[in-house]
Amino acid sequence: QTFASPLVQASYNGHVEVVNVLLHHPDLDPNQRNDAHQNAFMIASCLDQASVVETILALPDVDVNVADVVHPSGFVSNVFQTCFKQDGKTALLLAVAKAATNVLPLLLAHPSLDVNQTDNNGSSALLVACATGRGDVLRLLLAHPTIDLNLASTVDTSTVVLAAALNGAADMLAILVQDKRADVNVVDKLGNTALIAASHTNRPDVVRVLLSRTDVDLSVQNLGKTALDIATSNYFQDVVDLLVAHR
Repeated sequence: QTFASPLVQASYNGHVEVVNVLLHHPDLDPNQRNDAHQNAFMIASCLDQASVVETILALPDVDVNVADVVHPSGFVSNVFQTCFKQDGKTALLLAVAKAATNVLPLLLAHPSLDVNQTDNNGSSALLVACATGRGDVLRLLLAHPTIDLNLASTVDTSTVVLAAALNGAADMLAILVQDKRADVNVVDKLGNTALIAASHTNRPDVVRVLLSRTDVDLSVQNLGKTALDIATSNYFQDVVDLLVAHR
């Protein structure tokens, strides 16, 4: 049983001196996992133990993209709720979920890091960051040169812009749409754009953010209805007023 191996326990507690001693032992496997399929690197990343993470990252054979154990989960209606399940999370995803701002720059600077790797729910680091509501974490990710703002979820084909709009994360969406790489008109498998989703859920704050982009397309239809048609038929007057004023 490896639930509390010396390396895992020392990393959990942030005892970098002990970690250093253990890592110099010839028989120690730095990638050894505990019973939850997490190793010392993942645990230290999750707990924002920057000195431990920096020490482990210096090892030549550390796997920065290793994922934790997969736990079966039932249907979850809110896409943001899936971001915090233990189901194929990497050290980066765990650090983002915990807003580990001391560790994140270390992870993001590693040349082997896959910043776009998703868990088994299709959640990317960007999506997890939006779910936490931490703009500082989101900005750290957006600064990475290989970040894909338009990465489609393997589950529902939605992007982080669509997910933020659907979940009413106006503050996070405002950060995303400021980046010209973000496609605000992408359509998911249900035929929704971010604007259609925001109109359908009666979120004038989200609609206002989306309309700040000059390239937002009001003419896109889902089942023959535009965002304005949807807002009008549901008597969402605040949304209607915003859309009409933008035409």
